[in-house]
Amino acid sequence: MNTKQYLACLVTLSLLVAGCTGVRTFSASARPGETIALAAGWKQQLTRNDLTVVITPASGSAVTYSPGDPRVRALFQVYPDPVSKLVVSDRSGVSYPNAGLSNYAGGFNNLGAEFGSWFVRPLAGNQNDWSDTMVLLDLPTTLAPGDATVAFKAGGVDIMQPALVEVLSVPAGDQNQLELADSGVPGPIRSIERAPHYVVHFSGPTGIVPHSIQTEFSRTLATTGGSWVTQGRGDIMNLTWADTGSSIKVLRSPVNGVSSTLLADFDFYVTGAVTTLALNTIKAYDISGNALTGFSASLQYINN
Repeated sequence: MNTKQYLACLVTLSLLVAGCTGVRTFSASARPGETIALAAGWKQQLTRNDLTVVITPASGSAVTYSPGDPRVRALFQVYPDPVSKLVVSDRSGVSYPNAGLSNYAGGFNNLGAEFGSWFVRPLAGNQNDWSDTMVLLDLPTTLAPGDATVAFKAGGVDIMQPALVEVLSVPAGDQNQLELADSGVPGPIRSIERAPHYVVHFSGPTGIVPHSIQTEFSRTLATTGGSWVTQGRGDIMNLTWADTGSSIKVLRSPVNGVSSTLLADFDFYVTGAVTTLALNTIKAYDISGNALTGFSASLQYINN
């Protein structure tokens, strides 16, 4: 696969697969040994060190890439356009039947009778960060021609239905070096992978969602670099934060002044040079500014 083919494949998958949640990836055609891009499903919190790839050819033995195999070139996230029908429909409740998003009989954040309201939130796990996980990998040079399947596994379990790849009956091609403008210099393809980071997730009393949440964390930094706090869906929540030199303070509130119906909308990431992170305090408030009790935050560290 040459650079133009790779970019076309990536753009197509980014736009189309993200719009259908990546439950089943699109097929591809390539020669043995070439580099391909495949969708691995909706928002997989995986790295190359977690991923096992099993390639089963039309004939012959399966080939397994163990976690960390260099033939898995990169694993990264792609996002829907902020004004895609998927995102706009989620936030406004507008119906786009031709895009598979019908009217929201049950409300745009709830499981309703019609396909549109069933589609948007529940399949995304009610999360505020919507992305499709893409895997860039090199095919084995010895694959038999015909339809091969590519399965992505984590912990021995399939993370999605296997992808279908048509292996062409021509001599093996070369791996794509992903050079910068035919300069002979390899591009920084792995720079688009996620850096090591903490995922901050909130929990609380059933059925109660605050209007705003204020948290403070103690942290330590590496010898170089600073902290960084970021989020997935800036169209849902405001993110205000500051590093005081020994702690990080974060304030989360809805962008339009209307309280969210999902506690997951408050999730965010802490990254950069932060090596340890611990919750000190958490304060939750309703829309009138009254304090709410019973809320906590969990931290998940993901190291790429």
